[in-house]
Amino acid sequence: MIFFVVMARLDGDDVLIGNFFDITARRQVEDALRRERNFVSSVLDTAAALIVVLDPEGRIVRFNRACEKLTGYAFDEVRGKAVWDLFLAPEEVKSVVGAFTQLSAGDFPIELENHWVTRSGEKRLISWSATSIMNDRQEVEYVIGIGIDFTERRRAEEKLRLYREIFDNTNDAIAVLDRSGKVVEVNPAYLRLSGYDGRDLDELSPMKVIPGDGSRRVFDAVAAHGSFRGELQAVRKDGVLVDIDLSAFALRDPNDEVQYRVGFSRDITRRKEQEKALATRLRYEEGLAACSKYLLTERSVDDAIQYVMEELLQTTDADRVYVFENFTDEENRLAMRQTHEACRAGISAQMDNPELQHIVYGENFLEWQRAMEKNEAVRYHIEELTGFERELLEAQDIKSILVIPIYLGDEWSGFIGFDSCRSKREWTDYDVRVLRTVAEMLGVYLQQKRFENALRMSEERFRSLVENANDVIYSTNTAGEFTYISPKFTHILGYDVKDFIGSTALHAMHPDDIEESNRRIRSAIATGSRESGMVFRMRHKDGSWRWFESNFSIVGDERTGELIGIAHDITEIKTVMNELSEAYRDLRDTQAKLIQSEKMASLGSLVAGIAHEINTPIGAVASMHDTLVRAVTRLKGQLRDLVEQDGPPIDKLRSTLQVIEDANRVIENGTERVTTIVRRLRSFARLDEAEVKTVDIHEGIEDTLTLIHHEIKNKIEIVRAYGNLPLISCFPGQLNQVFLNILVNARQAIREKGKVTISTRPLDGDRIEIRFSDDGIGMTEETKRRIFDPGFTTKGVGVGTGLGLSICYQIIQDHHGDIAVESAPGRGTTFTITLPVDLDRIIEQEAASKKDRKAESNGGAERE
Repeated sequence: MIFFVVMARLDGDDVLIGNFFDITARRQVEDALRRERNFVSSVLDTAAALIVVLDPEGRIVRFNRACEKLTGYAFDEVRGKAVWDLFLAPEEVKSVVGAFTQLSAGDFPIELENHWVTRSGEKRLISWSATSIMNDRQEVEYVIGIGIDFTERRRAEEKLRLYREIFDNTNDAIAVLDRSGKVVEVNPAYLRLSGYDGRDLDELSPMKVIPGDGSRRVFDAVAAHGSFRGELQAVRKDGVLVDIDLSAFALRDPNDEVQYRVGFSRDITRRKEQEKALATRLRYEEGLAACSKYLLTERSVDDAIQYVMEELLQTTDADRVYVFENFTDEENRLAMRQTHEACRAGISAQMDNPELQHIVYGENFLEWQRAMEKNEAVRYHIEELTGFERELLEAQDIKSILVIPIYLGDEWSGFIGFDSCRSKREWTDYDVRVLRTVAEMLGVYLQQKRFENALRMSEERFRSLVENANDVIYSTNTAGEFTYISPKFTHILGYDVKDFIGSTALHAMHPDDIEESNRRIRSAIATGSRESGMVFRMRHKDGSWRWFESNFSIVGDERTGELIGIAHDITEIKTVMNELSEAYRDLRDTQAKLIQSEKMASLGSLVAGIAHEINTPIGAVASMHDTLVRAVTRLKGQLRDLVEQDGPPIDKLRSTLQVIEDANRVIENGTERVTTIVRRLRSFARLDEAEVKTVDIHEGIEDTLTLIHHEIKNKIEIVRAYGNLPLISCFPGQLNQVFLNILVNARQAIREKGKVTISTRPLDGDRIEIRFSDDGIGMTEETKRRIFDPGFTTKGVGVGTGLGLSICYQIIQDHHGDIAVESAPGRGTTFTITLPVDLDRIIEQEAASKKDRKAESNGGAERE
């Protein structure tokens, strides 16, 4: 009970007013509510489920301990915060907000799943059952969600589903037996392996599927060791045997008692067949490799084939292997005979069987002949044959036979045979394919041996010819290293052949011939063509040089080929040819000199004659001119006296006398010029003089310019740049001829007007230099190379003989000098001549040296 007292003032006096209320029931209700709230809180906090209470805005109002444990957050940390801002993955916010909207609208309850993200970042799958609490006004006051963490259960379910998928879809057959051995579960692969449909599990018992004591071995091993692993044979429902790889083990209960036995098996029939085929193939490959290797060794043919027979006996697992060869008998029939054989222990040999040494094909083995002529194999079970063929083969205990033809190129030469005597055998296509390779190897080997025998005989004949040939026959690799040299090499050059094998000829070849020889060899290697007429010199062991002419060609390719050649000693021929060539050259030069000398001699005679003819009237003119001058002088004196006696001089007489004086001066100048020209002509005309004289070179140049003055006076400007030259000893007439030829060529090279510069200067070493430079059309490189060749000319028919410059070259050589030309098209030409100043001394020294050599030669002849 509660008693309330209130103080009040009435008419100025204080009055106490009181009232009593009974609140016992209300206190009882409040206590009940408090106990209920505490009970609910206790239930919420101790509940294993996740319980979260949200207000109408989605903010967390209540968050039990299960939620705290799951998320890692305390209630105080999440109070008043929206649940989707804390725990939801971004991709699930939309669906959760949608569900909350339904609950807030009074649409409840709702079932849903979503993931909560814990404080550590782990995602947990929660299954929610959500509802709403309404107030007195039927408005949603709270939303309550009760969740169960399904994360581990879902994972277990997923694993279980995965295991079932594996169980049902694996290719391995799986059977599960209880502790009594009864089949309780098999997968589809087991049904496929066994051939049963699975309607009767008793039929699927391993004791029935694995025949014999196989199943007992499995059970015993599992009982003793807990597992079994091995290969067994199983029998299908249709009776077909299959090879399986079985793995079995026991599943035990908590008391360590066997609860189930599980077996995994896999069909390995195909693998076993492949292994068997692989083993067969490997055996064949190893056998073929051994045969091939042996056939490549240097052994006799009989030894090699016998080894192949022994190897094939093991490789093919045959009982007898042999070779027959074809031959033509005395009656010209195609027949066969056995040549080699290998037999397994316990199998009778047939090499001494006379029946197998002469069997005619056409009489009994015609079908064999027809097949092998088409390069086809023959294979029979003997029971398929009749007549003589069956009788002959049965006598050798043969049950099955395989025969492969042997071909040497395109020629069928025999066959290789394989007998099965212990049991009937199916010779497969693979057997035929592989053993055909053996037959081909034998064919190639026998053909090679046939070629080798023929080659050996050919080589013996060739060696006999080569070693007795008069020429050097040789071979080199593409690097130029000798691989063979015939003995004639030693006879001609004195070296031992073995000193050159493996090396090149370069160390003995003349240096001037190496580059051209290498070029010819490289060309032959690159083009594969035959090279002929390569001339070179080789040093004899005594130091002298021998001339050779060689023809050669390349056999093979650029990398592995071989150069085969023959070299002929042409030293004597070369000596004779050189002598003939030198004699011909001397004869040609002499002829050219004679022709030019004859022309120049004729010119000299003509010039001398003309000079003589001109000198006579010129002398008369000069004489009369002197007489006329004296007469005119006397006349002038007499006329002066007359004029002085008679009076003043007459102007006309004075003018006449002046004309006479002017005419006398002209006559005097002309006479002197003609006299000078005639003197220089007489000097130039000394072309046939054979004696060395000491002269002034400049005078010879001026004499030459005088001779051609009438041709160049209106066309060419002569620029003289003479140096201070000493007098030199020379053949002046011959040098004048050189100057004339050069100047004439310069005049012809200048098309219209131009300039020729003549310069001279002394050089060190008692030599002088003379240069003739024109600004004419110039010449090409080809013309420069040939300018001094006899007969070469660019002037056309009837203009030049082509001898001028070649004679100039020879004249300068005879003077122990040099002549060179510099020119380019459009840039003019310069001839440069260098001459010694003391040719007389040089000639005397040469004569003395020649005399000494002659004396030594005569002395040697006397000593001999």
